[in-house]
Amino acid sequence: MTAIGVINYLNEKKIKIPEEVAVLGFSNWFMSTVITPTLSSVEQNAKQTGEKSVEVLFHEIDCKQKGHPITHKTIIIDTELIIRNSC
Repeated sequence: MTAIGVINYLNEKKIKIPEEVAVLGFSNWFMSTVITPTLSSVEQNAKQTGEKSVEVLFHEIDCKQKGHPITHKTIIIDTELIIRNSC
């Protein structure tokens, strides 16, 4: 929603998007396609994020119940860049 607010502000100030300022959002919210200019955005994989979160939670619960140390690791979840008119 912040990026949409930025676009609204820039439009009010007559600042040209993307010629003078490029704007990129993160979430690909449905409003990204109905504002002017349409908002370029990073699509997050909510399903994969949820699945990985549950896996980590269950692993931590299992480790705690068994008295094992909880290990931390980096999990990379794919995203997709969706280019529209704001970039």
